[in-house]
Amino acid sequence: MADGLLNKASIILTPTGYKAGTLYNVAPVVEPYEDFDFSRASVASRVNSSGLVEMVGRTLGSELVQNGDFSQLGSELVTNGDFATDSNWSKGGGATISGGTGNIIGDGSSFTSLTQANVFTVGKSYKITVDVTINSGLGLKFQDGSTNENFGFATTSGSYTFYGTANNSSFVIGRRTGGTAFNSTVDNVSVKQVDPNDYWTLGTGWSIENGIANVDTSSDNRIEQDGIVSDGNTYAITFTILNYNSGSIRLRLGNTYGEYTSGNGTYTQYIQCTTNDKFRIYASSSGADLSLDNVSVKEIIDTNNIPRISYDSNGENGHILLEPTSTNLITYSEDFNQWILNNATITSTLQTAPDGSAYVDKYVGSTISQDLRNTSASVAGTFTYSVFVKYINAPYIRLRAESKSTWFNVQNGTIGTNNFDDASIQSFGNGWYRISVTNTTSATTFNDFYIHPHSINNTTVEQDGGSFYVWGAQVEALSYATSYIPTLTGSQETRATETATGAGSADLINSTEGVLYAEIAALAEESASKRITISDGSLTNRITLSVAGNIISGFINVNNVTQYTFFESGQNITSFNKIAVKYKANDFALWINGVEYDVDTSGSTFSANTLNVINFANATITDNDFYGKVKSLAVFNEALSDDELNNLTG
Repeated sequence: MADGLLNKASIILTPTGYKAGTLYNVAPVVEPYEDFDFSRASVASRVNSSGLVEMVGRTLGSELVQNGDFSQLGSELVTNGDFATDSNWSKGGGATISGGTGNIIGDGSSFTSLTQANVFTVGKSYKITVDVTINSGLGLKFQDGSTNENFGFATTSGSYTFYGTANNSSFVIGRRTGGTAFNSTVDNVSVKQVDPNDYWTLGTGWSIENGIANVDTSSDNRIEQDGIVSDGNTYAITFTILNYNSGSIRLRLGNTYGEYTSGNGTYTQYIQCTTNDKFRIYASSSGADLSLDNVSVKEIIDTNNIPRISYDSNGENGHILLEPTSTNLITYSEDFNQWILNNATITSTLQTAPDGSAYVDKYVGSTISQDLRNTSASVAGTFTYSVFVKYINAPYIRLRAESKSTWFNVQNGTIGTNNFDDASIQSFGNGWYRISVTNTTSATTFNDFYIHPHSINNTTVEQDGGSFYVWGAQVEALSYATSYIPTLTGSQETRATETATGAGSADLINSTEGVLYAEIAALAEESASKRITISDGSLTNRITLSVAGNIISGFINVNNVTQYTFFESGQNITSFNKIAVKYKANDFALWINGVEYDVDTSGSTFSANTLNVINFANATITDNDFYGKVKSLAVFNEALSDDELNNLTG
């Protein structure tokens, strides 16, 4: 398509990150999202580092963590570190100060040292820098007044930097014992406290050295800061794990826990703080041996006008994602050790999850389940069960609930025998599949939700020793699976309704002629109408595009009189369709995917400056919310030719 065609569009809405193509090479006249009021819940969703689902454009507050890179230094604690005068240092065993250096020279008959008192505070961490010249002997050691070499030692000439935690207040520079004669000098000695204002409180096993926080502990000790988070607010927390050897860490804001995280990498979690103002990072209950750096905590200030962007499995093709409210009835969606285990074991494993995190559960055995019978007193209705699984040695995974079963082939991504109302398997890349089943029940209590490994299709005999990776379980009261809602703390989580309304103006929309273009896909083939409208905010004057069931339909009302209608059945509305509705006096048409489906050469259009608002809902924003995926929405300010419409939609 020629770029000139895009210049005819007054409004173009496309998701940031959409794969470049002819339709999207020209910058939109209106910046993406600028005029739309997007509403969504930020607590129940999170950014996926793999790019599968991402929130963009969110408003974050200022940095709340103090010294999150663990590099902040206090004032100089050593006096006369350049040895300009023969003062301030206690000289033991014949040490001297002369010629602008401290001199530690002797024949080995006694310990020789330079000492300053009251430099350190016990339990605090320090950075020491020094220039050393070693002329003979085994070198120098740097320590406090009680522990040998707890900061380090120098065996050759050069500039050194040491980090350590003090056990005594005195700072000592002394010769390393052993050998006979020794001759060394020091200059430019500096001692500064790391994290001098005590922003971080360190539990047992934690230390700050070399600009990173280290933990080596066999229990759940923590590092924390007080007074930086508030009850009820939601925060984006980013951190980097380095030098990983074992265990994991877990964030806690007030009384709300984040996920267990292990393995080297940079991670982001979204957590709502409850109860108090403490920000804590725990080692796992079994301990941890790793390092942390670049800890950041920022409040999510404004969750309006924040569309989510969903990507395909290769992380390239993006679309705006609008979904209805939904609650994950599973209370531990990632910790399957909290489920009922029958002849099965669950072990945490370093394996990249579908959201890009590094930690999933590995299942070995025959059956896992979670008892959902107490989630509600009355649960008659339609429910969808879903979970992410990855093949290890069990070719088939069976989902069972409410006395029904479906077998999924997780080697080739196909559905075997299905006894539910509906079943789906979707690839999320890297061997991960999301498998789901839907069932309508008149029961008043839940049956258990079971996950079984099998070696063959359509058998109730579980595979002995069958194993697979499992992550992200969800049960929701809908006829299809929505995007994953994590429940990490033993309680259900709800994602609020996501809508997009209120864009446009009379200056940008040509009311007398134009084209409404949308590249969209519905979430499911529901019978409920999901609409996109251009209007004056009333039902009197409106252009309506609707998808429902397998139908793409719509109409144009001018002064409450219908001028044009279209109704095209047999359409796959859950796949992306490129739809264009042309309107001009006595010239109406509908194009879908490069094909002209409908033409009408009779009818009037709107007076100038009538249309002024675009909604992903009906004209009055009271019903027919569009729940689905949006790659592009455009309003062209003139009626395009057939060739242009063919190029646009084809």
